[in-house]
Amino acid sequence: MAPPGAGRDPYTGAVEGIWCRGGSEGYNQLQELVVIREELERLEAEATLLLQRVFHYKQRQAEILERYGVSSAAEIPQWIKQGKLDGHPAYEDYLDWLGYQDAIQKALGSLAAAMEQLQRP
Repeated sequence: MAPPGAGRDPYTGAVEGIWCRGGSEGYNQLQELVVIREELERLEAEATLLLQRVFHYKQRQAEILERYGVSSAAEIPQWIKQGKLDGHPAYEDYLDWLGYQDAIQKALGSLAAAMEQLQRP
């Protein structure tokens, strides 16, 4: 039974503030678990941020397509050439769409790297 006021670590189940059995070996194992937990928390925060960015960029892209009534960004410069759209601000929005696409690819690459780290033993 844990002493009054002592809590349990939600990840390891260890009683906080209590010396581990097994002396320094047990302590070292606990320290390793703490380091692993901190790394997992960091990766979770990073993955959440990256997914939020991807979602945000995809929303901006959808707004641009909707604004001009096109189904793909490639239609915007075509419609400008055909005179269906004014070049300004349509072309700037097209460039923004491309920038969002680049940012999405970078974020997904970073997310893949974070997932790869999670798979390491």
